[in-house]
Amino acid sequence: MRRLCAALACLLAMSAGTPALPAQASAASPAQNPLVDQQAVKLIIRSRGIQELNGALLLTAGAPAVELDVLRLWRNGVEVPLELADDGDGRLSAGDTLRFYAPDPGERANNEKTYWRWNNADTYWLVSGGAGLRIPAITPATGVGAARTAATERGIWRQPRAYDSRFGGADRDHWFAKQLPTSFADSQPDLNLTAALAPTLPPASGVARYTVAGTSLTCGTHALQLRSGGAATVQTWFESTASQVCATTRNWRQNFQLDQGGAEVEISVPEPRALGLLIDEIAWELPVELRFTGSAASFATPEAGRYQIAGLPTSTPLYDITNPAAPLRLSLPPDASFQSEAGRSYLIAAAGSAHTPGVQPAPPVDLSSALAAQVVYIAPSAFHAALAPLLAHRSAQGYSVAAVDPQPLYDRWSYGNIDPRAIRNFLQAAASDGSPLVAVTLVGDGTVDPFSQGRNFQPDAQPRYDAARNLDIIPPYLAPVDIVGESACEACYAQLDGDDPQADQRPEIMRPDVMLGRLPVKDAAQLAKLVAKILRYETGPLELGSASAVVFIADDDEPGNQFSAAAAEGIALQPANIATPFIRYTPEAGDTAENVYARSLGALNRGAGAVNYIGHGSIYQWASTDLSGGTLLSLYDPDGLRNGDRMPIVLSLTCATSMFHIPNTPSTSIDERLVLKEDGGAIATWGSSGNGLLPGHAALQRGFYRALWAAPREQATLGALSQASIGELLSTSERDAVWTYLLLGDPLTRARIVPARHLSLPLMGQP
Repeated sequence: MRRLCAALACLLAMSAGTPALPAQASAASPAQNPLVDQQAVKLIIRSRGIQELNGALLLTAGAPAVELDVLRLWRNGVEVPLELADDGDGRLSAGDTLRFYAPDPGERANNEKTYWRWNNADTYWLVSGGAGLRIPAITPATGVGAARTAATERGIWRQPRAYDSRFGGADRDHWFAKQLPTSFADSQPDLNLTAALAPTLPPASGVARYTVAGTSLTCGTHALQLRSGGAATVQTWFESTASQVCATTRNWRQNFQLDQGGAEVEISVPEPRALGLLIDEIAWELPVELRFTGSAASFATPEAGRYQIAGLPTSTPLYDITNPAAPLRLSLPPDASFQSEAGRSYLIAAAGSAHTPGVQPAPPVDLSSALAAQVVYIAPSAFHAALAPLLAHRSAQGYSVAAVDPQPLYDRWSYGNIDPRAIRNFLQAAASDGSPLVAVTLVGDGTVDPFSQGRNFQPDAQPRYDAARNLDIIPPYLAPVDIVGESACEACYAQLDGDDPQADQRPEIMRPDVMLGRLPVKDAAQLAKLVAKILRYETGPLELGSASAVVFIADDDEPGNQFSAAAAEGIALQPANIATPFIRYTPEAGDTAENVYARSLGALNRGAGAVNYIGHGSIYQWASTDLSGGTLLSLYDPDGLRNGDRMPIVLSLTCATSMFHIPNTPSTSIDERLVLKEDGGAIATWGSSGNGLLPGHAALQRGFYRALWAAPREQATLGALSQASIGELLSTSERDAVWTYLLLGDPLTRARIVPARHLSLPLMGQP
């Protein structure tokens, strides 16, 4: 079908046959959180401000009744000062109160948000041992002269609703509030974005300042208007269209200033333009009155001098939070005046405004058995019972096997916060010092949108997908892969050298160090069905007609993409006693897409040892990337397949069919549906989470089949075949697919594709 491969940008704006060798990681074992080796209590923070909890909550969660002096709180490896109110005995008891300041949970040094996209809360660790940091109480100078009764309040407005895989934005999280205009194709494009800021103090007269951050879809001349308080101002800027410069200057920040701005802001492009802008965030600074309103509030002092807060009760604490890691509690005189330097930040902690953190017991983390295992299944504890039959089967095959919940991995390598890098860090540790790690299976679906931010992209429209089915059980490792931008890079989990799996582009380093696959299930019930399906495939009798067949399906040829020739190369790799039905779309010979579609479905229903599709594709289908066009296999077709236990390995030598991480209405890609089909479909798929070119796909095909037929009968594992496939790819210049190709299935499943002469037929009439 004469269309380009689908890109995520378009969708969203997108040695075999011998025992596997243990993984070898050249890098030292990554840094770990030492607090997981002792009894601790985790505090879960969801809001900025003063946090407060009583001793009873801590004791119930397992905190020891130690002397208060040795209680210590940590966040991301940095100690956090505490404020303690003792009930009189000097030890932690039910009547004690613990307070501390927490910045915004998403706040990271150096604007580092690459893992914050996975969390809507922050994890703090309360332990005992040694002298802990405390929030000091100080008495500021009262100052002289007339007191200032106005200050400024600062904040950042964010409303992440639009995901774009191509552009990370200023904060590198790929989420934006809106694209202006919304669509170049709209006859009346939406040119406006309205933001309601949230100051906590009453407005005052003075200059309002706004900084809008965003990303340009193209380079050239841009203009943006900001309107607030009845006034407007326009900023115009130019981004060089020189390709090298354009690629590095698309993130921008534009400053706006209004003499009488307010908390309601409208951003717009002054006129319809062909140059789109992605709006990321608005940093704002508004003039406010220093007048207590009964609620928590924050402000900053723009100039040095004496300041006074009107109506502040003497019992209401004021904290200096200029350095969030080292807050100060200020003791104010009755008139609530104080001397301040310019640029200091303060928090009024009104009575009743403190937040109560979540409290979780955190017993010591012991990963010794998982680190020593040959085979690891990373799955939530709630999945372990459903996984047990597969673990027993692997043990019976002679492997040492472990199932590990991902949370202890996050606890040890990312201080309790969800981070795909922590999973990779665990694998690095497991592969270090000559340990025997061979294969890893990630058990659970993942998504680029764990909080379903994009489901209400248009607030007044029907939600784009069901949040209840958009699950992030085991997160995808997101990384830049090709023209798609970022996508799920399962190979990044399996490449264990260094901090960045993509940093070293030498082929011998890019090759995955461990066999890795994913079972993209959404719950334990679905997992139990998939485990049963895998066990039937691995232990059941061979189906004589299907095990000796490899079906080849090719899209129609076009200039530069001779798909039929590539399929013929794959056919030539098969031994003589393997049947190779060839379904080729040839519209120039009068063939129709409907006819080829029917033949493709028929081949899948009959079953095969493998099905090899090569051509164009998308997350939803084989062939046409236009959802209104004819396809050779569509998203929901796997649901109706009737091939039973004649389940093939499917090689999807195309684009995007394994984008399991993209949320959509059905919450699946076409490859996922093939694997998750309970009584048929595919036993596994080897497909792409990005784009690709035909030479690379042909190399993947060569590596897979050469390794398959070099191995002893039924001994080649899917993991070994996928590694051989990547190995062949790395011998070419088309290497992007090394980051996008992924196995949906168990890497230790052995391919049951057998030449006809190897099949044992029963003797008729014999007992």
